[in-house]
Amino acid sequence: MTSILESFGNNSMAMITLLIVIPAMLLTTAYLFRRLESRERLLAIEKGVYQPIPAEESYRRGRRIAVVLIAAGVGVILAFVLEAFAHRRPPVAAGLGIIPLTIGLGLLFDLRVQRRELRRSGLQPLPSADRNPSDR
Repeated sequence: MTSILESFGNNSMAMITLLIVIPAMLLTTAYLFRRLESRERLLAIEKGVYQPIPAEESYRRGRRIAVVLIAAGVGVILAFVLEAFAHRRPPVAAGLGIIPLTIGLGLLFDLRVQRRELRRSGLQPLPSADRNPSDR
C-alpha cells in the first residue's frame, strides 16, 4: 500500500502546500469576517441600535456552510481520483476529501435535528429553501 506522499508523486511539496496553505487562508478569512461582525455588533450596542441576528439568518448560514463543505469534499475526492487515474496509481489521497464531506453532512444532519426539535416543542420551524412556499 502506498503512502499519501508517494501517491502525490513528483509534486508532493506542491500538494502538501496546497493542503495546508489554502485551508489556512480560508480560516484566516473567516476569522477576519467574524471579527469584523463582532466589532460592528459591539459598536451598535454602544450606540443603542443593536438588533440580534435573526434565527433564519443563522440557519441559512449553517446550511450554506454545510453545502460548501460537502462540495469541497466531493471536489477534493474527485480531483485526487482523477489525478490517480491519470497516473495509474491507487487514489490513496482521495481520502482527504472525506473529512470536509462528513463535516458538511454532519452539519446538515444537525440542522434537520434542530428543525425536528423545534416542531416537537411547538415552536415555528425555521424556513427552508427545500420546501415550496405553498407548504408554509
